[in-house]
Amino acid sequence: MLCRLAAPAISDPQGTGVRIELLKKIQMKGDDALKTAIGKSAFNRYGQPAKELQIETVFHLARGMNTFLLAGTGFGKSRIPEIYHTL
Repeated sequence: MLCRLAAPAISDPQGTGVRIELLKKIQMKGDDALKTAIGKSAFNRYGQPAKELQIETVFHLARGMNTFLLAGTGFGKSRIPEIYHTL
């Protein structure tokens, strides 16, 4: 189950304003192209296709949406931040 959550009112206590941002070429991709790139990145790293919900979750993270994924043991939740990191 994938749910969209409202953005929390969190501020950086040091006020540094540092953010994690994806490369411009990734940010500029259309939705379908980004999902395809996420799937290819996951396949290159793990040698097997990513699940649709994994791709959708990484897509939402890449678009800067707050994301919550509820999935059972063995689904592959740990791969989601790894896939995101490889973008």
